[in-house]
Amino acid sequence: MVCWGMTGAGAASSRQVSPPPPLNMPLRVVAQLGHGDEVFCAAFSPSGGQIASGGSDGTVVVWDATSGRQLKQFDIPSRVDALEHIFYSPDGQTILATDGEEHFFGWQTSAGKPLLFLDEEGEPATAETLIFSPDGNHLLTLDNGDNVLWNLRSAKAVKRLGDEPASSIEWATFSNQGNKLLIRDDDTAWVMDAEDGRTLYEIKDDDLDAIDAAAYSPSGRQILVTPSSGAEAWIFDSTTGKAAFRLKGHTESVNSAAYSPDGKWIATASDDKTIIVWNATNSKRIWRSKVQEAAFSSVEFSQDGKRLLTLDEDDTIATWDAGSRRLLQIKNEEESLKDVSFTASARQIVAKSGTDEETIMLYSAATGKKLYPGEDEEGQAVPSPDGRRMVVIATDDTGKNSAATVRDAESGKQLYPLKGHGLGLQMVAFGPRVSFDRKTKRMAGVMDKEETVTIVDTATSKKLLTLEHTSSVSCVLFSEDGTRIYTGCADGTVTIWNAAIGEEISHFKKQTEAVRCIADDSEGKRLVTGSEDDSVVLWDVAAQKPLLTLDDHEADVYSVDLSSDGTRIASGDATGQFIQWDAVSGKKLLQLQAHQSELVDVTYTEDGKRILTGSADKSCLILDAVSGQILTQFNGHQGPILRVGEVEGNTKLMVSIGFFPAQWDPKLGIHVT
Repeated sequence: MVCWGMTGAGAASSRQVSPPPPLNMPLRVVAQLGHGDEVFCAAFSPSGGQIASGGSDGTVVVWDATSGRQLKQFDIPSRVDALEHIFYSPDGQTILATDGEEHFFGWQTSAGKPLLFLDEEGEPATAETLIFSPDGNHLLTLDNGDNVLWNLRSAKAVKRLGDEPASSIEWATFSNQGNKLLIRDDDTAWVMDAEDGRTLYEIKDDDLDAIDAAAYSPSGRQILVTPSSGAEAWIFDSTTGKAAFRLKGHTESVNSAAYSPDGKWIATASDDKTIIVWNATNSKRIWRSKVQEAAFSSVEFSQDGKRLLTLDEDDTIATWDAGSRRLLQIKNEEESLKDVSFTASARQIVAKSGTDEETIMLYSAATGKKLYPGEDEEGQAVPSPDGRRMVVIATDDTGKNSAATVRDAESGKQLYPLKGHGLGLQMVAFGPRVSFDRKTKRMAGVMDKEETVTIVDTATSKKLLTLEHTSSVSCVLFSEDGTRIYTGCADGTVTIWNAAIGEEISHFKKQTEAVRCIADDSEGKRLVTGSEDDSVVLWDVAAQKPLLTLDDHEADVYSVDLSSDGTRIASGDATGQFIQWDAVSGKKLLQLQAHQSELVDVTYTEDGKRILTGSADKSCLILDAVSGQILTQFNGHQGPILRVGEVEGNTKLMVSIGFFPAQWDPKLGIHVT
């Protein structure tokens, strides 16, 4: 999070400032430590060469699938919720992850560039279902009628599908070419243009009742339709939208139908307890299975087209030679199943239970042996595309995800752990409750307990010390020389700690409500604190006494800073109000309505001639420190600005951090990265 050379928690100056984030905008940081605490999800890249995992710390880690070496880490600087699902796009160029509140986030896998998907209010978008186009160019998200077609490369909305039928989509699938969408709303199926979201036509026929499912043929020329009731499957011409022919041969309802990967065959499964394979061109029946013991609920082809996989209503899984005979039957005695599928290699079968707490089981497609979970084992397994390995996320007796390992898929032998999981950091980056000491590579921040600050060695992930408080900690700051740590609490207390041994040096209190922000001078002789009681206090550290109490704000003070020569104090509040004070007399030098929302960060430039501000209104400013004139305004962020500062070693560039970092030319206001 601080790799682009900013001092302390993010500001390039002789002082370290720890301002709060905007309201309801907590952040989490792991700072190249791997995952914290539990690992919740994992996915192999389409090539099988990499594994992406997501954890309760809100980060995504990419690993080399052969060696287990950590390759990359992507942080989500806008939410603290644990990541529950993770996906690669079909072309492997994008990773998407979702959190517990159904927000979804993305990254370009090669460059690591973050992709921020925003709703119409500029907040992170949510989705219950994510559907990729096969070429990886588009994404369709479904979210209780708030359905959006996205350009996956840019994270821009192509069209927000607010009108019928697109507003009531229950499921959808792209054509193999990626240019068409097949959607179903209630009992009707429609075809949509994937480039612009236009509805092209409805799939219908006078003799066709309600539609249960539909799918494109591999060539995209046909659409296979399964009715909600009826003993026939239908084939439609995808160009005209007209019915071409029907597949007649079952005596009871068809429950499932699928194309072979080459598009030559169609398999159907029925309540009449049979499977039929058809010629997809002329609708002639190729073979029909013998009547089985139970009705079939699903059927699919393996990717090589040589085998079929079926599930019946007795929860029996079976594989078949696509040329007519059954190869293997797996009788599942443990769970009620709702879905089965081949893995990409067809070496394994993935079975999902139909219980409220979904269980994922993995079987060998050759022998029927249950590969996962083993006896007395709980968790989830994700097989690699070639079927030779699997990521296992184990769950302990308490239901907590305790370990993530890579195993041989057939033998179950552990190959290596995904190391780096377990630190459990829950810190607020660029905000009040975390601070970095760059010299010693330590990080101090609030973890699981609100009253405790933990100091961590970021090079080794080792916890060094804990600082216990009697009230919730609202801000943390390392001193410039790294020898002290300042903390502010919800009860208005400020405490100074020895950063080497964790002992309290002193504490003092003046403000009556939570201390939200702290700044110190370069010598550590004075502190400035801002509080929710609307006050700014300048402290003599040695005497533990207030030198000035400044009460001109009319809202919570969100940010404070001292000029490098120590003569001025800058502050910003929850209404966007900016005030500059004389640090000796307390005289108000400047006051202006700098922003339309919370003024989240304020910092002086190194020469003291300019003041940088960042706000929840998505803008940042450069002000003349004498006149208060706005010299430059930046409006390129898509979300609240959380941090501003000069780039260390390059005073010609300014950095702002919203959901993601950006660099600007301070004279021209041009976004340069």
